[in-house]
Amino acid sequence: MEPQRRLDALTSLRFVAALHVLVFHLQGLGAWPVPALLARLIGSGFVSVSFFFVLSGFILTVSSAPRPPHTRLRAYAVGRFARIYPLYLLGLVLMLPAWLKAFAPAPSVAAPLLLQAWVPPWALAWNPPAWSLSVEAFFYLMFPLLLPRVLAASARAMWALAAAGWLLGLGLGVAYVVLLPDGLESVDDSTQAFFINALKFHPLVRLPEFVVGLALGKSFLAGRWPKLGLAGVAAALALVAGLMLAEHAPFPLLHNGLFTPLFVVIIAAAASSGPSAVMRALQYRGWVTLGEASYAVYILQAPLLSLVHGVARRVAPALVASPLAFSAVALAVTVGASLLAWAVVEKPARRWLVQRFG
Repeated sequence: MEPQRRLDALTSLRFVAALHVLVFHLQGLGAWPVPALLARLIGSGFVSVSFFFVLSGFILTVSSAPRPPHTRLRAYAVGRFARIYPLYLLGLVLMLPAWLKAFAPAPSVAAPLLLQAWVPPWALAWNPPAWSLSVEAFFYLMFPLLLPRVLAASARAMWALAAAGWLLGLGLGVAYVVLLPDGLESVDDSTQAFFINALKFHPLVRLPEFVVGLALGKSFLAGRWPKLGLAGVAAALALVAGLMLAEHAPFPLLHNGLFTPLFVVIIAAAASSGPSAVMRALQYRGWVTLGEASYAVYILQAPLLSLVHGVARRVAPALVASPLAFSAVALAVTVGASLLAWAVVEKPARRWLVQRFG
């Protein structure tokens, strides 16, 4: 299959992951009258951030191998900055009115510099979903140092390293459950405490998921890439089932990469499978376009949902009283506005920055 066709399938999966995070936050605005299993699936949307970290490592490795970033640091740095910062800045600007109500000087400096995830109490400052971009910025910084070693290592050695890192990450989650350093009997996605925030958001803790993506990319480049069409479908179904039963798993493990092996199979299948109904659906132009706008959906969701909620509360309070109806409207507005931001902000800004400074 042509490289672009493989990329299209993975781009569509990015939208699925971003949508999972979006509906998770929508559900948080008001309980939905849906079956318990579906509510659990939606309520585990934070898991999709792990998918982004693994996918990021894979895409960067495969796309950068022909021209490693350590041989063209300026172009690489400008390209990464142009990729994430224009919309990142737009998200901060749109969230500014809400942030000023709870203004704090230090996080206000850290967030624009993409440093907030390094200090656990600041991780969700200003634009909460932006914590993962703080982590991603660290990955981008480390990648020119890591890629030469990835390319020089064997695929087997990379997988051993990835497995060790993954187990270490899960071990930190187990240690939290056993030791309870915050003194809390239970934690969930809404818990805010120093050690659970460090476990969830700190870039060094999340690095193993990125390394798994590097190992996956190394296997792709080494040609050790079996056809995984049916395995990918099975992994996706197993992931859905696992998320529906997620209440039985310790939250720290669930948040930090418990399902990473399934993400590996799904990404590998999307990047390797031949023609099939699933692959044709993933390569449908409409889905690919939504995938290209998935970063906008992710980074702008908090300000857009806040804006829609504020307007609805003033002009259509009955809509706010109906969580499902409000969510349908907010979902449509968020996706539509994100497509617009992708077309008129992200793409032109990226093109200008690369042409001017790259």
